[in-house]
Amino acid sequence: MKAGKIRRSIQRFEDYSRDLISSDMNSFEDRLNLLISYCKSDAFFQKIDEQLVYNKSVTFDSWYVSNRRGKLSFPTNLDDRLSIMYQLLCRINSKDISYLSFCCEYLVVGTNKIDAHIFALNEIVSEPLFRELGYRLEDIEDELPSGNSDEVTSSIFQIIHHADNVIQQNIIGDGNNQNASITNTNNELDKLFSDLKTEINSLEISQEEIQENIELVIVCEDLAKQEKPKKGAVKRLLSTLPALGSVASIASAITAVLQA
Repeated sequence: MKAGKIRRSIQRFEDYSRDLISSDMNSFEDRLNLLISYCKSDAFFQKIDEQLVYNKSVTFDSWYVSNRRGKLSFPTNLDDRLSIMYQLLCRINSKDISYLSFCCEYLVVGTNKIDAHIFALNEIVSEPLFRELGYRLEDIEDELPSGNSDEVTSSIFQIIHHADNVIQQNIIGDGNNQNASITNTNNELDKLFSDLKTEINSLEISQEEIQENIELVIVCEDLAKQEKPKKGAVKRLLSTLPALGSVASIASAITAVLQA
C-alpha cells in the first residue's frame, strides 16, 4: 500500500470521527454507519478493524454483562480498552445493541432528551476511543516514508500488540544484546518518569494542577513502555506540561531515550 493512500485514509477517518462526535438525534445513526462502514471497507482501516474486533484478550459479551448502571468500567489495558469501545460502536451500528437502551441501562444521563443520551455516549465511548486511536495513527504516520508513492509494508499497521509476537519481530543481531538494550532503556525511563513526577510535585502550582499533570505523566509512562512505544503521542503530551523548574529538560530526556 502506498504512503499517500494511508495518509488520505487517516484524514478521512479523522473527518468521519469528528462528524460523529458532533452528531445529534437527526444524524447520529447515519454518521456512525458511515464511520463503521468505512473502517470495514477501506484497505488500510480494514487492518485496524480486524485487530480491534479479533483481539483475543477480550470477550465483549462478558465485559458487557459485567457492568451496571452508573458503574460502566472499561479495561485499563489500553489495547483491550480500544477493542471494547470499538466493538461497542460496531454492535450499536448493527442494531445488536440499541444506543438508547444502552444509555438508559448503563449511564446516568438525568434527562429523557435523546440528544443528551447521544452526547453522553460520545463523551464516554467515542471521544476516548478516537483520542487513543489518534495517538496510534500518529505513530503510524511518523513511520511513513516522505514520498506518497512509496510502498509501505503491512507490519507498520499493527496497533494492537500481544506479548508473544512483538519483540521477536524486531530483533536484529544478537538476542542477548537486544534484551539487555531493552532492559537498560526501561530502567532509564523508570528513573526519568520518577524524576518528572517528583519535579511536578515540587512546583508552586495548585494541588489540582499537580494532580492533573501527574496523571498525564502516568499516561505517558504507559504509552512509552508499551511493546511498541507510542513515541509521537508521548512527545505531544509531554509538551503540554508546564515549562517550570526542570520539567522541560526531563521531558526532553524522555523523548531522547525513546528516539534512541
